[in-house]
Amino acid sequence: MAGGNAYRDIVVMLSAGDGAHARLEAAIALAREHGARLTGLDVSARAAFESARAERAAGIYDDFEERLRLAGVHGTFRTADHPGRGGDKALHIHYADLVIAPTPAEAAQGLVLPEVRCW
Repeated sequence: MAGGNAYRDIVVMLSAGDGAHARLEAAIALAREHGARLTGLDVSARAAFESARAERAAGIYDDFEERLRLAGVHGTFRTADHPGRGGDKALHIHYADLVIAPTPAEAAQGLVLPEVRCW
């Protein structure tokens, strides 16, 4: 992108909610357009794995990896609830140029960690 306004690091928060697919697609498009690194951050609440969306919650990593591979975008995957395994949410979003977060509706459904602020 010309003019030095390119995003270099984009974080997309992923969950088992209905908006996750659209967030990931938007993040991939922006990462491709700007040549940015994309971090997929799983912010699923434990309740998501115990609900009717358990299969979707369990497949977040595989879906992220496959869609990035098909799009030819470089990215990494992290989980927000495991600080010892790359899961410090604050660290990942602090250094990002752009964060794409879930909607308050997803948070209200209990699908997103309560610590995640949704605007």
